[in-house]
Amino acid sequence: MYLSKLIIRNFRAIRELNLSLNKGLNIIIGENNSGKSAVIDALRITLGFGKQWRDIGIRNDEDFFIDPTNIDSEIKPIEFHLHFEIEEDEDRQYFHSMLYQDPEDHEKQELQMHFEYRLETIETGSKVLRWKICGGSEDRPLDQNEIQYIYFTYLAALRNAEYELRPYVRENKVTSLYRELTKYEKKDEDGNQVEVELSEEKKIELASKLQSVI
Repeated sequence: MYLSKLIIRNFRAIRELNLSLNKGLNIIIGENNSGKSAVIDALRITLGFGKQWRDIGIRNDEDFFIDPTNIDSEIKPIEFHLHFEIEEDEDRQYFHSMLYQDPEDHEKQELQMHFEYRLETIETGSKVLRWKICGGSEDRPLDQNEIQYIYFTYLAALRNAEYELRPYVRENKVTSLYRELTKYEKKDEDGNQVEVELSEEKKIELASKLQSVI
């Protein structure tokens, strides 16, 4: 499966954003403070929801969109909606709670995840954060065990290329990506696309080739 659509509402500087994504490489271009990082963080929050350790999440009211033309307006819930195209039958089995059937097209199915975060004022006057996570339709609970099967890798922004690309540096971006890889695709001698599992031996082989080039 692959992510085909991302909808963000009331998150940081984004009132509403609908992104259509392609299979493969997608590039987001924009000026500073235009919301690029918010899009990436929305993906980190949602795709990483099933992980035991999460370094990012909705934690305070600063994450909620505030209308600059009316700062006293009601704070609306943050919403993230993810739509995935199904590529293999296994997708339906592994992510059953995310399965959505198009009511107008019985042959059209996709996988969906829906996240809603809202601030509620309790009796003491304090605000508390509430959330609801659904799969498929927006009223079906999402099985958190299924989210654990979603694999993604996040590389933080490259702020200091000279330092962060040096060998043996803990924050080395190439190392971070390389550590998370489990397989890759390449063409064989006949021009056919084949999948190569990245065993420990294969990683050592590739590292040796990379070292010789550098």
